[in-house]
Parts: sequence; C-alpha cells; structure tokens
Amino acid sequence: MSMRSYFTSGYGFETYDVNPSVFIDFLLNHMDTLKKIVIENGGEEPDSIMDNIRSSLEKAKKCFIDDCDYDVDDLDDDGEMDWIWEYFHHCTDDTYYGFVHIIANVIEKETNIPVEFCEGQEDCVGCDSILVVDGQPWQMSDTYRQMTKEMVDTLLKSYMEELGIEGSPTYIEVEAYG
Repeated sequence: MSMRSYFTSGYGFETYDVNPSVFIDFLLNHMDTLKKIVIENGGEEPDSIMDNIRSSLEKAKKCFIDDCDYDVDDLDDDGEMDWIWEYFHHCTDDTYYGFVHIIANVIEKETNIPVEFCEGQEDCVGCDSILVVDGQPWQMSDTYRQMTKEMVDTLLKSYMEELGIEGSPTYIEVEAYG
C-alpha cells in the first residue's frame, strides 16, 4: 500500500497555538449558535442537551485553569464530552481537534460561509487551520457569493481576535497523508 499526500487550501487562519481554555471560552460565548446546530442535528430536548454541554465545557475549562489531576482527556474517557461530540458535524472525539471542529461549525453557522477545520500533520506542509475553502458556485450561499475579500477578512479577523490569534487571514495550504 502506498501513501499519498493531498492538499486542502483555502483562506483563513492557523489554530495550532491557541490555548484550549480559549477554545472553551469561545464555545461558551456562542451557546446560542451551538443550540441552533444541536436542533438542526436532531437534538431532542435542546435545553437539556445545552445544559449538559455547558456543564461539560465548564468541567473541561476547570481542568485547564486548575491544572488538575483530572485531565481534560479523562472527560472524554468518562463520556463527559459525548454530549458535545454527538451533535456536531465532522466532529472527532479527540478533545483538542473536537473543539476546533466545533469552532469551525460555529463560524460557518454564524457567517453562512463554508468553513472547515483542516488538521495539519507532522512532516507535512501547513498546520492546523480553520479555512474558508474553495467551492463550486452552486455550493455557495448567496451571502458568500456576494462577499468581497475585505468582508471575509473582517469576519475572520473578528474570530481570530476572539481566539487570541494575531495577524490577518491569509491563503493557507495544509498537506496530509492518506
């Protein structure tokens, strides 16, 4: 079997050095959007689900703040994060990557532009990034089709600032092996 590499390219920002507690703050600040996503993905009793998601996020944040023995990955092992992974598109159950996938879901939902998380791999070009990916015109929302580069820059920059990421959005290629 041979390994092949592939590239995902788009316009966005790198996420590899963001503190996971900042990811959690971001998600806690966007609970209304998370609730909309839960409802769209078939969540019955969304208020109860959101209470559980909030509780899971707050427990995860406490692990980061207190540097406690109960590691955030233990939350995964105990099923504590299952409330989160179950309702979000393309979400992995790896804690770090799961949070970034959900952030990409939130950005896409709030902006109505196609955004995805691209995981960088060791020994490859590029690193973990949230990207506005190229698509076919018929796959684009009316909102996205009418946006200028400056409009996309403004939107992405606001999310970058909230995540504590310096710089400006840029064109990025992320390579992976598959």
